[in-house]
Amino acid sequence: MADVLQGHALDSQADLLVCGAYGHSRAHEWLLGGATKALFEYTLTPLFFSR
Repeated sequence: MADVLQGHALDSQADLLVCGAYGHSRAHEWLLGGATKALFEYTLTPLFFSR
């Protein structure tokens, strides 16, 4: 999911990516991953997160 968001932000030449951030249990994150964590780690576009 994070790669889709990042790709769209780059394609549209966005200056900022605004997202809602929330977490899941550690087991859920480990099994399925998480878009929030992936965006923090790999995005090239500036981020604004709100919880």
